[in-house]
Amino acid sequence: MKKLYSLLFAMLAFAGMASAQVTFTAGTDKTDDAAIFTLTKDGVTITISNGNLSTAEYRVFKGETLTISSETAITGVKFTSTTKSGSDKYGPDCLTGEGYTFEEGGKTGSWTGSATEVVLTASKAQCRLKEIVVYFDGEEPGGGGEEPTPSVDWTSSLEAPLTVAQALEKAGQLGGGEQSDVKVYVKGVISRITEIDTQNAQGVPYGNATYYISDDGQEANELYVFRGKGLNGNSVTSADIKVGDEVVVFGYIQNYVKGETSTLEFTQNNELAAINGQGAPDVEVKVYTKIADVKAEVTADKVKADFQATDLLVTYVNGKSVYVYDGTDGLLFYADDAKLAEGIKAGDKITAKFSGGQLYLYNGLTEMTFAAIEDLTVNSSDNAVEPQKVTVADVGNNPKDYENELVQFEELTAQAEALESRNIKFMDDSDNELTVRDNWNVLTTTQFNTEASYTVTGFVALYNGAVQIYPRTAEDVDSGEEPVPYELEGEGTLEKPYTVADVQYLINREDCPTEAVWVTGYIMGAAKSTMSNVVKEQGEDLQATNIVLAEDANEESNAKMIPVQLTTNKDQSKDIRSQINLVDHFDYLGKQIWVLGTIEKYFSVAGVKNVTDYSLDGESTGVNAVADDAKADGRIYNIAGQRVSAVGKGLYIVGTKKVLSE
Repeated sequence: MKKLYSLLFAMLAFAGMASAQVTFTAGTDKTDDAAIFTLTKDGVTITISNGNLSTAEYRVFKGETLTISSETAITGVKFTSTTKSGSDKYGPDCLTGEGYTFEEGGKTGSWTGSATEVVLTASKAQCRLKEIVVYFDGEEPGGGGEEPTPSVDWTSSLEAPLTVAQALEKAGQLGGGEQSDVKVYVKGVISRITEIDTQNAQGVPYGNATYYISDDGQEANELYVFRGKGLNGNSVTSADIKVGDEVVVFGYIQNYVKGETSTLEFTQNNELAAINGQGAPDVEVKVYTKIADVKAEVTADKVKADFQATDLLVTYVNGKSVYVYDGTDGLLFYADDAKLAEGIKAGDKITAKFSGGQLYLYNGLTEMTFAAIEDLTVNSSDNAVEPQKVTVADVGNNPKDYENELVQFEELTAQAEALESRNIKFMDDSDNELTVRDNWNVLTTTQFNTEASYTVTGFVALYNGAVQIYPRTAEDVDSGEEPVPYELEGEGTLEKPYTVADVQYLINREDCPTEAVWVTGYIMGAAKSTMSNVVKEQGEDLQATNIVLAEDANEESNAKMIPVQLTTNKDQSKDIRSQINLVDHFDYLGKQIWVLGTIEKYFSVAGVKNVTDYSLDGESTGVNAVADDAKADGRIYNIAGQRVSAVGKGLYIVGTKKVLSE
């Protein structure tokens, strides 16, 4: 009888433990509060020492631990990251620990062994995971009946579009930052419009709209449509669409991640395929074979066009921008997705068809977008890419002849009054002026000598009729002098933080740190949409989402400033945005601050993101910094770091003391 009871007890005990395989899916299996660092499912518990388990991806911050525990011995764990290992800081190589391995260039990592507790450490700025599968009974990742993860079926057409509900379900299977591998048709009703009829600083309309669609037109279960165009990719205005219109949207869908939030959305450059049952009128797609014909026929109106290239020289590739030259003329292709340009590089001669695009003048510059490169053949590689030697007068008098071509000017002098922005003025010996635009942020740490003679190389661009030159690297602006090697002033610690110039130098280097580092500077304001618009006064234009830093409290050049993204957290003691944003703390303007975050591009320039800590004195951090700041006059702050007029119920900081009031 004792044996029977023992067997029954063992069976009951096992029933309360983990099953043979337990899967945690980010976004589905999650906490309701970002401040809760544990998840339990089917007898298995995931614990992180710091990070987030409430978003569409599990996040573990650098140096923090990820622990998986169970009463039953764990024999394997498979981790699926949001991105690939190697070049990306969030790939599966972000985890380390005994028994852990990862797939080179892939998105999966695994732990094998036998233990009731598995402890791994995040080795990069953040480890981001979309799935964790825990195995028992001798099973290991890659064997024992593991089902392959099915790819998302995005099949749709204008005649049979997806519903919004279907699109949201499929998009929910994407990892953070991933997008559909094909363009998708989705039918819905416009439930709200957030942006339309907007224009740039020169008054030129953008011709796009940002809005939401849902299956029933209600403001729930919506799909976000980011900066979409109208029928046939043409401009759209408030006269074209309104709330309540039934539309079919065509474009790529992505799981867009920013900070601690993720949004399922249509990416920019989507377009309307139908409005209220009326499809886009048929438009002939013209196929060009000569760049000269493209330049001769381009207008400000967008038209559908393809380009059939034969042995075309690629002169430069930067993200979505692909410059080519046919021996006579140059052309800029702009990709819907940077991944489309990954198969080609400068020096390649290619035969291919750039398709699914549009031809138009972008602020006066000839540009052809494309959604695919068909039948790509790289005929040869490592061909010489030589600039044409020209004068400022040559280009100024005949800008269209040199548009999008690589050229070189000699014996130019930098002008002192124009060194403080991304537009650097040069002049030749006939007083002809040339604007060098730091379009790719390669000159941020360059020191210009107004007495030196420069050779300038770059691509000819036209901006509303004015000629600009885009250098590819800092070496493209050459004074002939031996460059002085830049020496980092900081080390990334609180005691020796990186400076603004350090950040601008590091951003373009392969050895730019991927882990969180300390950076210091003076708070100069907050950027509104772009670093060309740094707001320094109180008012509705002042943003709470970021602050802008400079090395000098009297700095006036935006080019010598960097933006810092302010993160949010439901745990108010860790909510950086509420503690140091200028909307709530305008008295911080002009103060020196130290922030702990990752060096990344933000607003398209060198910046700091993923901030997890700060200091206002270079010694104490977080709440302690607020307390020290209040020493002088006994000011009162709540636990979020916000100044208040009186103590209420809860924890407050008065002067240098923490006060708990009932």
